[in-house]
Parts: sequence; C-alpha cells; structure tokens
Amino acid sequence: MLEVTPPSRRVSKKFMIQSVKRIADAVNRLGNVDYINIPEIVDENFRGIPLYRHYDTREFGLRIGKLVGSQIVINKITVHMTSRKELSSWVGECVKRYGFNRFVFVGGSIEGREYRGPAVTESNRIASRVNGVKIGNICIPTRKNEPSRMLSKTESGASFFTTQVLLDSRPIKQVLKSYQMLCSKNGIAPATVFLSFAAASTPFDLEFIEWLGAEIPDKTETYLLRDSNVGPRISRLYASILSDIRDFVSKNKVDVPLGLNIESISATHLEDACRIAETLTE
Repeated sequence: MLEVTPPSRRVSKKFMIQSVKRIADAVNRLGNVDYINIPEIVDENFRGIPLYRHYDTREFGLRIGKLVGSQIVINKITVHMTSRKELSSWVGECVKRYGFNRFVFVGGSIEGREYRGPAVTESNRIASRVNGVKIGNICIPTRKNEPSRMLSKTESGASFFTTQVLLDSRPIKQVLKSYQMLCSKNGIAPATVFLSFAAASTPFDLEFIEWLGAEIPDKTETYLLRDSNVGPRISRLYASILSDIRDFVSKNKVDVPLGLNIESISATHLEDACRIAETLTE
C-alpha cells in the first residue's frame, strides 16, 4: 500500500494533473502496489470545525485510478460529518458514483472533544451495511488499551488497520500479540495490519512525523540526526524494524496478517517513499 497526500486546493489544475501522473508513473514502475491510500487532510479550529485545504480525496483518487491498476483506499474523518445519515449517503456515493469500496475511517484528533459525526466503531457498522465495502481503521501502538480498541473495531466491521508511523518495533509487537489473543478468545479472525513507514530526508521531516503522533525513542532520534541527510539511515532503521517484527510474529506464532503502508508525506517525498518500498519488499 502506497499512501499519497492530495495537493492543496490552491494549486493549479495543471499542477494537480502533474501530481497524479507522477504518482501513477511511480506506482506502475514499482509494480507491486496493491492499494493507493489517500488520507484526508483536515485543519481543525478551537471549536472543532474542520477546514478542508486539500484536494478532495475522491476526485484525486478517481484521477489516479484511471492510470493504475491498484485499488483506491479513501480515508474519511467521520466525526467531522454532520450526522449518521450524511456518512451513509457519502459511502453510497463513493460506491455508486466513484466506484470505491475501500475506506479508512478516522476519529477526532483532540481527545475529550465532542464531535457531531459518528465515532469510528459506529461508522464501521453503518458502512458495513453496504455490500462489498471493506473498512479499515487506524492502529496507534502506544495508545492505552489499543488491542481492546482494535478488537472492538474488528467486531464492528473493520477488516484491516493501518498503523501510525513506526520508529520502534516494541509497542507494535506487543499490540499484535495481545490483539491476536483477544481475537482468539472471542472467536473472530484478526484483521490485516498494514505497518506504516514514512519517507523522510531532513530533520524537519522527522519533526513533522513526530508532530503527526509517531513516537521516536531518544536513541533512535540521535542515530537519525547524525547529519542533515536522514534518508539512508531511516531506510536502514525501517528494514531493521520490519525484520524484528517478522521474527517476533514467527517465533511467537502471532497469526495476524501483515502488510506494508509506505507513506509519502508530501509530493517531494514520493521518490524516497518508492525507494523505501523497494528496500522493504526485496
């Protein structure tokens, strides 16, 4: 899975078309991208009102989908919708008008805030009523009671998760083990977990990834910031993390299906993301 960010709504149509072509060329060159994951980028003011500064995910996905064979995965922050009815209509429109049937539903960014729209588990149940729809949610390995949260989301209809960007293997290993145990205890099959790795080339990129919520151990941060060119070291780090996770699930017989989600956090990181994808799938 390759995650690509839609451009700003301020850019010209020509720039947007060029962005789509660059992504399609990269995907076709890689040849092993099953899904294009398109996040919804939203700013939120102090009242919790969203501002959509980026190109519509569905229109962007539709343009990419015409040039590649990969399936499109549309992210939606469901709590920003006005009602359950609006979410249901949105899903129906995605399926009938755009031909999309894979979604990642995301909750609010500020804990404790009351939002108008449906929470993630309720959104899962609403979308599950539509035939053929596949639903994903977000896994945050360092969040309290994450395995239980994942179980609840799986029971409500999630068939896959994408993790927060991983810069440490320890939290996700324990989450995978505990999640499988809970699934086994409750007699349900675990959902696929896509392990997320984001391209980064500068110290600011690391700062941005950390701002997005990823936790970077002090020792890892020191290693990555030995000089201004972060790219080669973060690629080696990701390879080490992925190897450690695979060894752990094998030795501990953790039967949770795994995939990869490689993030291009901006248009300038697309080639770096492709190199990471090539490294991790060798």
